[in-house]
Amino acid sequence: MKGNFELIDREKCPLCGSKDFKVYLNFDKISILKCRNCSFIYSGATLSDDSLKEYYRSSFGGDRQKKGQIVNSIVNFKILDKILDLKAGMSILDVGTGYGFLLLLFKEKKGLDVTGMEFSLDEAIYAKETLSLDIITTPLEQSDLGFEKFDIVCAFEVIEHTIDPIIFLDNLKKYLKPSGELVIVTDNFESKVVKELGAGWPKWIPHTHISHFSPQTLSYALEKSGFSIVKKASFTPWEHSFRNSLYKLFSIHKTPEEAYNLESALKNETEGDYKFYKIRKLLSPYLSLKNLKGNLNEAMMFTVSQKK
Repeated sequence: MKGNFELIDREKCPLCGSKDFKVYLNFDKISILKCRNCSFIYSGATLSDDSLKEYYRSSFGGDRQKKGQIVNSIVNFKILDKILDLKAGMSILDVGTGYGFLLLLFKEKKGLDVTGMEFSLDEAIYAKETLSLDIITTPLEQSDLGFEKFDIVCAFEVIEHTIDPIIFLDNLKKYLKPSGELVIVTDNFESKVVKELGAGWPKWIPHTHISHFSPQTLSYALEKSGFSIVKKASFTPWEHSFRNSLYKLFSIHKTPEEAYNLESALKNETEGDYKFYKIRKLLSPYLSLKNLKGNLNEAMMFTVSQKK
């Protein structure tokens, strides 16, 4: 991560505005807080909004990210193909599209009219130049996209990165047709496997994962933004279950200090290898569908919502 970035305290709950909270997990320099009023879990300090945008713009990308997105795109495509009525010619906006692999699947396999938004310049350039996709790199409100233009607006594992999730949802709503569907996918930070792994769950990344949803708080946020959930689905990635089994077998209990260090995370977040890529590419799509539930109780939540 380049530059000098200062942490800013979050003085109130991003969902309900309450200042009454308790410490949920005490990670290095960033405590995870839980609102006593609405039960929302959130990082108690964040990078500024401009710093976050610059971080994603300049620091994200690389082979690890690319391989992970390839696997996730196949999983997400298969699940959306199951829970949505996708028809050729429908328009879709994917916010935080990354390298664009999911949009490419929608375009080639379903004949959808696809548009993506991505801050990361490396990822956006790849999606534009290599995959020939229509990608914007500015915030939606600064783009020339028309309001109420899209049949589907989706954000896969993006809302947990937002400082103000309500503003984020309100903004997405503007681009959705009156009869359109909003797809939000995010981790369930209060699922069984997350609670059992505790601080050792690998997706506790409190400087970038800053808004941590449960089924209840995700439903509350969507309701507050004027949406009604029409479909729910969730599954627990087999990698999380496997990790949990190993931790139990070898009696591993990571403390917050052992699990996370801010300085190290900022230096190394996008480095390293995407482990067991071929195995995950083969197993994850099959197991995600096999284990898919019609509720939000598992570790990865899918909601489909419409405007009220």
